[in-house]
Amino acid sequence: MTIFLLGAIPPPLGGVSVYCMRKLNSLRLQNIDVRHFDSRYRLNLIKLFFLFYFYKLKRSSIEVEVNVSNKIVLFFLFVTGISSSCVFVDHNSYRRLKREKFGEAILIAFCHKALRIKAVNINIVNYYESKGINMEKVTLMTPYLKPTEAEVGQAVLSLPKKYHHLAKMDQRNIILCSAWRSVSTESELDLYGILDTLEVYKQLLPLYPEVNFVLMIGIVTEDAFGSSIRSKIESLKVFPNFIFIDNGASQLPFLKNTLALLRLTKTDGDSVSVREALDFGANVIASNVCPRPEGVICITLDEQSSVVDLLTNIINNNRGYL
Repeated sequence: MTIFLLGAIPPPLGGVSVYCMRKLNSLRLQNIDVRHFDSRYRLNLIKLFFLFYFYKLKRSSIEVEVNVSNKIVLFFLFVTGISSSCVFVDHNSYRRLKREKFGEAILIAFCHKALRIKAVNINIVNYYESKGINMEKVTLMTPYLKPTEAEVGQAVLSLPKKYHHLAKMDQRNIILCSAWRSVSTESELDLYGILDTLEVYKQLLPLYPEVNFVLMIGIVTEDAFGSSIRSKIESLKVFPNFIFIDNGASQLPFLKNTLALLRLTKTDGDSVSVREALDFGANVIASNVCPRPEGVICITLDEQSSVVDLLTNIINNNRGYL
C-alpha cells in the first residue's frame, strides 16, 4: 500500500498542519511507502495526478489522504477521478464550504465519490448524514497524534532565547492562549477569540503579577482586525507578566509549566492545542461550540465574566505551587 498525503505541514503551525506533519512522520517510522504533497502549491496537484496514474498503471494499491478544505483542490480530485481513492479527513472543512452553494456542491459531490470520510467530531458526522452521504463510509476519528520527544526537543531548540525562561521554570504559572492566525469574518467575528482572551488577560494581569499570561499568534494579519489586535497587545505590554509571542513558535515548550489553556473559539474541529494541554496536565477552558475531550471546562461564548472567575479560582487554588 502506498499513501499519498495531501495537506500542508508547518510552517505555519496550525491544527491541520501539525496533524499532517505528525501523520507523515508516523507513517515513515512504520516504513510505510508515503509521499507528501503540500496542498498550498498547485504544481503539487499536477505531480500527484501523474504519480497517481503511474502507480495505477503498475496496478499498485494506493490511497490518497486528503487534509484540505479548498474547493478547487476537491474539484480537481473529483474531475480527474482520483476522488474514488481518497480518504477525506474533515477537520472542520464543511463549516467553511457550506457557506457558499458552489463550495458545498463540490464538497458533497466529492464526498459521494470518496472512498472514506473521517470526521473529527459528531457535528460533522451529522452534517454528512443530513446531506445523504452513505454513512457506511463515514467514521468518527480523533486527529490528535501525540508529539514525540524529538518534536518537543526541536520545539525547545527553535524557541527564541528571550522566552527560554518560560520553558525552564519548574512550576505551573502560565496562562496560555495560542492561535495560528488572526481571523475575523462577517459570519465568524474574531474566530479564535483573541480579543476576548486579551480582555480576560487585561482584568487578571494586575491582580496576579506572579503569573505569566502568554498569547501566541503565528500570523497577525495586515488588516483592520490585525491592527485592532496589535493595539490591544501594545496596551497590555505595560504589564511585565504579559508575553506576546509571534512568528509561529510552538506551544510545546511551555505546556509543562502551563496552569491553564484558553480556547475561546467561535467554531472548532478537534483542537490540537487542547489535546496537547490535557496531555501535559494543564487545565483547559474552552468554548462549547463543538464536542470537547473529557476534562475540558466548557463555557458558552457569552460567558467572558465566567472565564475570569474560573481562572481566578484555578490560580488561587494553585497559589502554593506558583
